[in-house]
Amino acid sequence: MRLFIAVPLNDEIKEHLRALQAKIAYAKVTLVRDFHLTLKFLGEVAESRLDDIKLALGHVNIRPFVLSLSDIGFFPSQKKARVIWVGNEPKENITELQKKIDDSMLSIGFKREKRFHPHITLARVKYIADRERFCESTGEIKAEKITCPVSSFDLIKSTLTPSGPEYKVIKTFINKQ
Repeated sequence: MRLFIAVPLNDEIKEHLRALQAKIAYAKVTLVRDFHLTLKFLGEVAESRLDDIKLALGHVNIRPFVLSLSDIGFFPSQKKARVIWVGNEPKENITELQKKIDDSMLSIGFKREKRFHPHITLARVKYIADRERFCESTGEIKAEKITCPVSSFDLIKSTLTPSGPEYKVIKTFINKQ
């Protein structure tokens, strides 16, 4: 099974992200349907490892914080965009949680993330029809500083389908304090 670990988002943020998606122009894109903030992608994992993963994640202590949307960004760059995303703040809190999760997964044989940049994917770019207009129009898209309390994270199963990935929460890990 294909697994990842993510922070769930509230409905207010999801609605705003859908509104931002509607502003993407001059490119053929695949829009994300189910928004989340990925903390760690585990990839294909044997079902026999699931109990060890749940046990390790159960030891992660979450310090609650409030996440907010920040800037619009692109991987690898705006002119050569393959992914359009919205950044998140405070980066320190998100990175701290990601590191705790990374450490817990390292303890059971998963590799450490090489780079982590907190973001929520809006769309995957297939083709840019007019690069100049694309850069101009996406440069005008601004995310509002909408917030979301974070006191949990999810272990999620991702099933790839022709119409895009389908997600199922396997387990939610909640702050114990």
